[in-house]
Amino acid sequence: MAIVWRMAASLRVVFLGLAGVGLAGMGQAGAARASEVQCWYENGAVVAPAAFGDMAGDFIIDTSAPRSLLLEDRAQADGIDTPSATLDLQFAGERLAGVEMPLTNLNERAVGFPTTINGVIGWDVLRRYRVEIRFSPCRLTLSRGGRRRPAAGAVRLALREADGAAAIAATAGDGTRVRRGLYAVDTASMGTRFSPDDTSFSPPLPSKVDPTWRFKLPARIRVLEVDGLLFEKTPAGLLPKAPTGLSGAIGLAVWSRRSLTLDGPGGWLELGP
Repeated sequence: MAIVWRMAASLRVVFLGLAGVGLAGMGQAGAARASEVQCWYENGAVVAPAAFGDMAGDFIIDTSAPRSLLLEDRAQADGIDTPSATLDLQFAGERLAGVEMPLTNLNERAVGFPTTINGVIGWDVLRRYRVEIRFSPCRLTLSRGGRRRPAAGAVRLALREADGAAAIAATAGDGTRVRRGLYAVDTASMGTRFSPDDTSFSPPLPSKVDPTWRFKLPARIRVLEVDGLLFEKTPAGLLPKAPTGLSGAIGLAVWSRRSLTLDGPGGWLELGP
């Protein structure tokens, strides 16, 4: 029996102007170093300023993307005509030497933004850090070193990796059928999206992908359970090219309800109170 779908409500957009990078010390159960940047959250994605070589501008922050990506037009304007580029990346107060970014057109990902999207910062970069995202106001913090106990009232989950993407175990259902599996932790789209492989669970894949798929999903999933936390009637749709080993992706309609922390080296995800 297919999941019961309902039309999604219109999205409430939060826009924040970009600001400079600030540095702040953090420590709990051991020394740690942290750096922070103001981000903004719009059209179902977290966006933050970064510089890839001399190419500075706005980048989508996507923990479900196995690779960081560079806008093809932006690269060519800087004289790059190779399939990928390897340059230093400056992001949230951190400088990473020799980061490789394949070139892509980013047409679908850039739809709906009032600013030019220069690229995507993916899990290949973010997995090196403890990444904390607060949504109101939008702030992104990168930390290295030290241990951190769960915050009071927070829920900590095991963070896994599937086909290069950050992922967690979750269960979706309609009261009769359930679909349990690994879902990418998606910070670049709004709803829960399912792999179309199980056609008994998902509606047929549309013949043409809507370029607004990140933030305008056609339906709602009745219930989504993540380690005992229940989320009802969240926006839902299909994920046309789900990475191998993933049942789908869970987006910011779920994660933005709390502060979100992903610790790549430590292997955990935390939803703050």
